[in-house]
Amino acid sequence: MNLYKVTRLAAIAGLATAAACSKDSSTREYPPAAASQGGEATPSEPTNSDAAPRPTDGQIIAILTAIDTGEIQQAEIATGKATDPRVKQFARHMIDQHTESKQNGADLAAREHLSPTPSAQSEKLANGSQLMLGTLQEATSAAFDSTYLRGQVQQHQEALDLLRTQLEPAARNQALGKQLRTIQTMVQSHLVEAQQILPSLATGSQTQPTQVAPQDQTAPVP
Repeated sequence: MNLYKVTRLAAIAGLATAAACSKDSSTREYPPAAASQGGEATPSEPTNSDAAPRPTDGQIIAILTAIDTGEIQQAEIATGKATDPRVKQFARHMIDQHTESKQNGADLAAREHLSPTPSAQSEKLANGSQLMLGTLQEATSAAFDSTYLRGQVQQHQEALDLLRTQLEPAARNQALGKQLRTIQTMVQSHLVEAQQILPSLATGSQTQPTQVAPQDQTAPVP
């Protein structure tokens, strides 16, 4: 009888020990699993890493310079090749106002110690302007006026969108922000002026549609 009790007590003790070991082993395994879960969550946290960075004030200055330079160069071709007096006048208007705008930008940059900084956006504008210049140089006299003004409508609309949605919200310098609002007003007036002239040139532009089509595909933001 005593031997039976001893055997039973030993069996109970063995079961208790096994249960304790199993519980301890389970406890030891849980923290690594939790740590692993936390480690997997870390890489997905920077969800905004793909967002386009806001341009700096120096980059904004370079973008504005690219816009003005492109408009001046295109208008210089138009003053020589345009046949409609209104288009010639519009081109001279572009030269005068964008030259003034370019100088104002340079003066502001010097006064506010803003160094013009190239960016993907300013390079895109410069490259697009070169494509448009090639289109204008190749356009025939009959198609030139409508080609130029169609490009002007598209470019000024895109420039206006760029100024409103990207450049002005990103400007940190107060003087630059004020200048951007002034430029918006100028670009808006140029857009309206081009839109008013273009319809009267539409009939003539239809005689050589192949000269206009490339501009529709490659016209840059000014």
